[in-house]
Amino acid sequence: MTQQLTGSIRKFASSALQLCASGRPALYKLQQQQQKRGEGNEAELSMVELGLGQSGVRQIGEDAILIGQTGGDCDAEFSYFGVADGVGGWRDQGIDPGEASLALLDGCRSVFDASTSLKELLTRAHGDLLNSRRDLIGSTTVCLARYSTETRRLDVANLGDSGLCVMDAEFQLRMRTQFQSNMGGVFNCPMQLAFPKALSGQYPKPGECELYSIVLEPGDVVLMATDGLWDNLYQKTIEEIFRHAFQASRIKVSEPKTAAAAQPTKSTVDESAEVETEASPPLEAASRILVDAATYLSAEQSYFSPFCQSAKDAGLKYVGGKEDDISVVLARLCPSQADVSTPKAKL
Repeated sequence: MTQQLTGSIRKFASSALQLCASGRPALYKLQQQQQKRGEGNEAELSMVELGLGQSGVRQIGEDAILIGQTGGDCDAEFSYFGVADGVGGWRDQGIDPGEASLALLDGCRSVFDASTSLKELLTRAHGDLLNSRRDLIGSTTVCLARYSTETRRLDVANLGDSGLCVMDAEFQLRMRTQFQSNMGGVFNCPMQLAFPKALSGQYPKPGECELYSIVLEPGDVVLMATDGLWDNLYQKTIEEIFRHAFQASRIKVSEPKTAAAAQPTKSTVDESAEVETEASPPLEAASRILVDAATYLSAEQSYFSPFCQSAKDAGLKYVGGKEDDISVVLARLCPSQADVSTPKAKL
């Protein structure tokens, strides 16, 4: 029995995911809030992060991020993570859109059950909030994922215009979720879950989420993000950022803390930003560079962004990046570790 248990733990440790997350709220939204409060324009714009080995739920402006697992760092049977994006239109009614995204992901964490499908888990979390948080008003998109250490299977549920992609060890695309961006045929109106119960009947149900499943291979990298990233970075740019982060021995990232210092330079996208972090783990470095690059391009008025392309496809005119909160969760199945637990085929 002891040998069985030890072998099981060793297997879990060798195929467990590395996970981290980064995000930054949109500068213009923070400035609008400060103006309403009669404050100055010096908005705090520091990065919100969950580093390697950390877990929890964090709010990032109107977004929220989630990282969790069952068991300890070395013997986790399941890892789960998610992003949610509160719909900004609620702010016009004096409602903080971030409350809905934070509450939904916190609810998912509370009801997490490895034996339950992600669709059922999302339905339960949403239903519990409708019954227990009658004061909660708003709506949010959501992308939720669960990884089994034993089978290396990644299951994904996505509703709205957040999403996830899986890249191989060479950072070539293996899988990407589809956006549900135009609810009711309205451009840039993503499918979303709503609160309270009296309002939720007019919106999509959790069961309308799209489901995906893939078995991760050694070296695979998973990127999950809200639309603030996908609207501003093309897939090719994302892949180049990962190559840069994983090839560099010393990674440079920017940590703007005020509105004046929050304008990323061109080097954030092309090479690196100004503040050096020595021996930064590549996954954490990649998450920061992704956020910095998307932040920089979101403010570029002449940039033909992915959002521009979407608008053009819908017969609309739009030029420039799309300023928004930007939140990412990254996961990686380390090649050297995964090779230990991968059964070798007998010829």
